[in-house]
Amino acid sequence: MPQQVTLGQAEGPGLDVAARITARPAYGVDAPGVVRGFFLAAAALATAGGFAAVLLHRPWSWFAAPLLLAAVPALCLGSSMLLYAFLGKQRLRDHLLRQRVWRGDEVVLDLGAGRGLIRANA
Repeated sequence: MPQQVTLGQAEGPGLDVAARITARPAYGVDAPGVVRGFFLAAAALATAGGFAAVLLHRPWSWFAAPLLLAAVPALCLGSSMLLYAFLGKQRLRDHLLRQRVWRGDEVVLDLGAGRGLIRANA
């Protein structure tokens, strides 16, 4: 069973490939302003739709229903971006690194524009 290591330990030459792949550094949320915007838009739309439904005394009126329904995609998009940030990136990285048989003496060049997600575990 591979050992769990921290990011600083994952870069050491004495660790096997499985130990380096199982390290889970935090790489943050991509476009946090966009994620925040999706959640704020969902909250604003749901609140406006709720107020419209109460004021018009009909929950599915011509004005309230579109507002309430428009909150669903915004909430789904924000949630999916958070899910990818916390689980998807690492799973994709692990999948890509496991596609190759590693000998342990390779040199890896990570040409991405990010924070070294692949390099940290390759």
